[in-house]
Amino acid sequence: MWLVVQRLRPATLRFDALHPPMTGVPQWLIDVDTAPASELQLLPSIGPKLAQRIVDDRVNRGPFGGLRGLDRVSGIGPVALERLAPFVRSTH
Repeated sequence: MWLVVQRLRPATLRFDALHPPMTGVPQWLIDVDTAPASELQLLPSIGPKLAQRIVDDRVNRGPFGGLRGLDRVSGIGPVALERLAPFVRSTH
């Protein structure tokens, strides 16, 4: 008889207000109307340039009102919105 032991690893991302994670997938929902660029970069397919574009658009044109409002940002289309949906807080 063989005994198989599997080592369980703790989740690598936990929210710590003093040391927020800078990479990986967020373990909380992100509010695109208030999140800084550094937090937006935690979202799938959002790099530094696109995160800054989101922030700049929000500053210039006002809040997005949730996920669907992000489609006004260049570089975010239907596929990106679908990828982002599980990680973005809905305001409706």
